[in-house]
Amino acid sequence: MVDVFPQLAVEMEKVKQAILDRETKKDEDDTENHGGTLNVESSSNKGAKFIIRLPIKH
Repeated sequence: MVDVFPQLAVEMEKVKQAILDRETKKDEDDTENHGGTLNVESSSNKGAKFIIRLPIKH
């Protein structure tokens, strides 16, 4: 019997990453449309930090 669960977990991680990449790109585009920037800093097994900078208009 072949254990398919490890491969399934790998494929699910790929799908999750693809969705995150797409959503991050959309958020980046939205931020840039308002004159701002979006940066991501990440480390394996430590999570990610999203830095969003928007200009203040008076």
